[in-house]
Amino acid sequence: MWQIYCRTGLLGGAFLAGILLPGAAKASGLVPYLIMIMLGHNDTTSNSRDNFASPRVVPEVQKAKYGELLSAIKETFPKSKVILLTPVSVNYEGILKRCEEKRKAGAKRIFRFGDPDKVGAFRKTLAEVAAEHRLPLFDMYTPTEHLN
Repeated sequence: MWQIYCRTGLLGGAFLAGILLPGAAKASGLVPYLIMIMLGHNDTTSNSRDNFASPRVVPEVQKAKYGELLSAIKETFPKSKVILLTPVSVNYEGILKRCEEKRKAGAKRIFRFGDPDKVGAFRKTLAEVAAEHRLPLFDMYTPTEHLN
């Protein structure tokens, strides 16, 4: 019999550079058979301070932090299988519209995620990480592009 337990640790603006390593999960007593990791939106968020020029976490740091996370997972759960997933596509036009509305309303700082160039760079970095760690990578972005 399968028991499915889903956990997210990155809602509400957390990002890869600040992720908690799996020690808390180990303390819970759970030993997962399969660990699926989907990150990217918060990491690729940009803001109006630099005119949305750079992501919150640059690709080099994304790669290093993903490596740290995967090493910690392997150390904590050596028998668990790990699958990496790209972020899904978002309604980028809708995001741009909301950002413009916030700007017109006088917001001092505006955060934006889903920029295709930043998500594309993250997907490339993730592919490198998957290859280096010999992990499967599932593209969730391409099949969801038409949904927006």
